[in-house]
Amino acid sequence: MNQLKDYLSAHDKGDMHPTDIAKILKGLSDNDFSDAIKLVPKDLVGDVALALPDRYFDDVVENLSVDELSHAVTELESDDQAEFMQELEDVDEDVASQVFENLHEDDQEEIQKLKTYGEDKAGSHMQLELFTAYADEIVQDVIKRFAKLRKENKVENVQNLFIIDKDNKLQYAVGLDDLLIFDFSKTVIENIEASQESFEPIKAVDTDDIKEVVHIF
Repeated sequence: MNQLKDYLSAHDKGDMHPTDIAKILKGLSDNDFSDAIKLVPKDLVGDVALALPDRYFDDVVENLSVDELSHAVTELESDDQAEFMQELEDVDEDVASQVFENLHEDDQEEIQKLKTYGEDKAGSHMQLELFTAYADEIVQDVIKRFAKLRKENKVENVQNLFIIDKDNKLQYAVGLDDLLIFDFSKTVIENIEASQESFEPIKAVDTDDIKEVVHIF
C-alpha cells in the first residue's frame, strides 16, 4: 500500500502509467487491493483495470460504485471501452447494464458498433477516434487543432495523422514525429511531396482476420 501511495505522490497524473500502477496492485493482498484501487485516480482506473490480469477484474468491480465504473469507461478509448464493458458483463450483467445506461449516447453507439464484430475480426480491435486532416491544410493549423483536441481530452494515444480527401477517403498516413519536422508554414501535401519518405498508408478493412492484419503491420 505504501508503495502505491509513494508512487502517486511522486508523479503528476499526466506522468502516471497504468501498467506501473497495475504492477504495484498485483503485489498487494486482497484486503490491501480493495483499499488501494480506491486510491487510483478516477481518470486512470479503467486503464489500470485493463492492465491487470483478468482475475483482478472482479475485485475492481466489487470495490467501485456504478458511477465510478461509468466514469472509468468514459475515460477510455473506444476499443478499450468495448473491452472493459465486455469484461464487466462477464462479471456482473446487472452492473454492466447500469454502467452502460450511464454512458453518453455517443459512447453507447461506439461500444455497440464494436461489439458487432467477432473477436477474430480487425473491427473488434479498432479505435474509432482518429486525427484527420486535409492535404491542403497548413501544418501549423493542423498542429494547433491537435493541441486543442488533446487538451480537451478528445483524442488520446494518437500516433498518426490520417490525410483524407473531400470524400473522407484515406490518402496518406503521417506519423506525429514526422509531422513535427514538416515546414509548418506549408500545406500537408507540399511537405509530403517534398519529402523522400513514403507516406502511403498500409490499409486493412474491419472485416479482415485480425491475425492477418497483425502480420501486415
